[in-house]
Amino acid sequence: MGQGYPAVHERVLWPLEQRGARGPRERLVARAFGRVVEVGGGTGEHLGLYSPKDVERVTVVGPDVWTRSMVERRARSAAVPVDIIDERLPAGLDAGTVNVIVVSYLLCALSDRHSLLTEARRLLTDDGLLLFVEHVPSRLARGLLGDLAAPAWRAATAGCDLKSDPLAAVRGAGFTIVDLERFVMPTFQLPLRSCVAGVAR
Repeated sequence: MGQGYPAVHERVLWPLEQRGARGPRERLVARAFGRVVEVGGGTGEHLGLYSPKDVERVTVVGPDVWTRSMVERRARSAAVPVDIIDERLPAGLDAGTVNVIVVSYLLCALSDRHSLLTEARRLLTDDGLLLFVEHVPSRLARGLLGDLAAPAWRAATAGCDLKSDPLAAVRGAGFTIVDLERFVMPTFQLPLRSCVAGVAR
């Protein structure tokens, strides 16, 4: 990604995002309550969806340098208080103090996804939830073409792994997936068309 990414996202990707993922995102974020931590924060697309009746405060941790301006703009218009912290999962967060942790199109680009998810599990309260929106490997990505395209794709997308399996990663960190919605993004980025919105405990 580069400095032009915010403009490309707002003019090209955001309309597609609204068509394909708005419904799943709304249904997912409706599950949020209490103290919420968003890891990365994406482009801030969730911030306008949190209900002030259910959510006390949202803390966005570790926003990407290229999308931070979008997160900040959407934070200013959110109906709930929003804090933005550069550290990915601040050491100051105590175990069992977070009600909901949200990750969005993030796990595919992390080499330490197991460590992040394990830490997320430690931070959640007993009734806490992990909410996630991620792409899952398509048939194209799982095949030879995916193998050939993976290096160039990773370089062009800040580390996105076409073969990343977020469901296996979530389960591998000790979570149980209790709800899962599959959907297809109407995007020219064909490897990312197959997506899931999930709830895990």
